[in-house]
Amino acid sequence: MEKPINSYNEINSVWANVGRTQSKGFELTLSSDIIRSEDVLWRSTLTYSQYRDRWKERAEDFRPAVYENDTDPIRARYTYISDGIMQADEIVEAQPDLFPGQIKIKDVNGFSRDADGNPEVDENGRFIRTGAPDGRIDEADIVLMGSTDPDFIAGFASTLRYKNFQLNFNFNGMFGRQIIDQTDFTYGVTAVGVATNGRNALRNVLNRWTPENPSTTRPASHFGYTQYGSGDFFLQDAWFIRLQNVSLSYNLPKKWFGSAINSAAIRLDGQNLFVITPYDGIDPETDAYTAAYPNVRSYTLGLDLKF
Repeated sequence: MEKPINSYNEINSVWANVGRTQSKGFELTLSSDIIRSEDVLWRSTLTYSQYRDRWKERAEDFRPAVYENDTDPIRARYTYISDGIMQADEIVEAQPDLFPGQIKIKDVNGFSRDADGNPEVDENGRFIRTGAPDGRIDEADIVLMGSTDPDFIAGFASTLRYKNFQLNFNFNGMFGRQIIDQTDFTYGVTAVGVATNGRNALRNVLNRWTPENPSTTRPASHFGYTQYGSGDFFLQDAWFIRLQNVSLSYNLPKKWFGSAINSAAIRLDGQNLFVITPYDGIDPETDAYTAAYPNVRSYTLGLDLKF
């Protein structure tokens, strides 16, 4: 992994072995012929998979931030907890330099301090946190919000056959995950380049906070000009259940073709027919960067011949 080095160097990090990791998980597959007879078949398969990647041992020179622990997830998500958008008539005591339209951060923790106001450390040299708000926003307020990995992945496939007709469908999904809608963030929230370069923006850029439009969901254009950042404000629940594939086929009677063709079937396939998700972006599965290409919905009509 990348290891930060002292800032006076020409480069800021190097690749190094920085510890030992541990991966644990399990996969489960359940298959059953629910109905099976000469004319009718109903077969289903359920799959479930989950895993956890964690640090097992850190390098001797590991110097954790106050919010880090030795056994955190490898792809941990550390962040402030957002507390809405500051309105014109508000006073945010823990963020005295915040302006209306910017994102408020919750004061959830603080450092134990000596008589001179300096943070105190324990016997291991780590800052001591009190577990109570202290009227200021700093690293003590950063929390571990799990991992960027999903909690689990699941799928369900089924085959139903009645005489010469056969229907196959397949669902898959990821659960327990959060992402940022990068496209909306770039072209709707920040609208980067609109004023300076004349670029296009999403229409919802008009919904940003202004004194005349005191939004509680869309911060102002100047929201990023703050030392506190935005915390988890833009994170969205992005679990999803996708109907990945549906296939309907009809096996044509063999007597229609004699010995020239062993079998023939007419088939209608549909890919990515619908998605159930609370996510507001284009595709919760592929939206890892701005303007990411989504899964494509397609339909195919075909004739299968076996000679």
